[in-house]
Amino acid sequence: MFPTSTGLWAPLWVGERAVTSWIALGARARGGVRYAGIRLPRAATASRVLRRRHALVRTSGSGRDNSASSASTRRAKLSSTDSG
Repeated sequence: MFPTSTGLWAPLWVGERAVTSWIALGARARGGVRYAGIRLPRAATASRVLRRRHALVRTSGSGRDNSASSASTRRAKLSSTDSG
């Protein structure tokens, strides 16, 4: 299925994973990755948090998603804590 030479690339792949893992840990220690002038403290939002938000939006009765306003609030909070 795979060429025989594929196994020879494993050490290079392990090295690449090690380097990028250390880079990610360093970025995390500095408060996250810079993106669009702010720092993103994590790569993704947990599924349970997304489910909870979705349930709140559905039960609010307004039928409108206020994610734009909450996103701008989060950006403001993140940028105010940005040290670099």
